[in-house]
Amino acid sequence: MKTYEAVLISPNGDWITDFKEYKIEEVEEDLAIANSTRNFFAFYPYQFIIKSPKIHLSANVLKERIIDVARPESLTIMKGLTVERAIKKIMQYR
Repeated sequence: MKTYEAVLISPNGDWITDFKEYKIEEVEEDLAIANSTRNFFAFYPYQFIIKSPKIHLSANVLKERIIDVARPESLTIMKGLTVERAIKKIMQYR
């Protein structure tokens, strides 16, 4: 069964993954809770959702395509980009 997870990217290009779930909506709910209770948005303002890679290695995560934008919603243009390309664009325009 497919799983999805959040890729959280900081302004300096560091990233982590978190909130692995079976539905995109569940990842979005987890992110909403984390943003309101743990202030994730302050440290990782760029929040995207990807399909979880079968083998969870950094290189595999970077090759996954963004399927949804959690925050900021104005970055819907990032949909379809690989995580690696999105990080490069963020670094280019920060």
